Amino acid sequence: MDRSCTADYRVGACLASSVDGRIWHPELPVLGSAEDRHVLESLRAQADVLLYGAGTARADSRRRIEFRCPDIAESVPGIPPIAVLGHRIDFDFSAPFWNSACPIAVVQVGATQTGRPPALPARIDHLVVPADPSAPESADLAATLRAVAAWAGPHRAEPWSAEPVRVLCEGGGQLIGGLMRREVLDELFLTVTP
Repeated sequence: MDRSCTADYRVGACLASSVDGRIWHPELPVLGSAEDRHVLESLRAQADVLLYGAGTARADSRRRIEFRCPDIAESVPGIPPIAVLGHRIDFDFSAPFWNSACPIAVVQVGATQTGRPPALPARIDHLVVPADPSAPESADLAATLRAVAAWAGPHRAEPWSAEPVRVLCEGGGQLIGGLMRREVLDELFLTVTP
């Protein structure tokens, strides 16, 4: 694997799975446990930016992203910036997810229009990344990660740091799979829950 493309960022992904290998269940609002939640929030506390696929952002839209574990909430100044990767800007921006208390950007794949989409609220940043030439329905993930790292860098607690920007991908499965296939995922944090 050529690591030269990831010198300015490191990518981790957090995934919860049930014992039978599911990452989603139609009868459960959240697949996980209190211990799994603590692992997720511990990883968030170490991240410089959270990366979501559009489907995961839509599925999680009913909740603000925040620290709910008291020990973490007391020791961390706030949620890292959130970047949401997608083709279309057709989100419900009034949903709680989009009103989380942190900077948020929509990372649009292969946009043909120039300028900021009119549907995008002023409080949300807009980044455009190229599509993957070999798979036009997918983002060029190396270009996406560079753009997300450049956007998130100034929002870090220490924006002048020479350390790589720590990207935590929280899903979904397609995005995590794409990161793995393109060999840009440095760490996978998997918790198995009943």
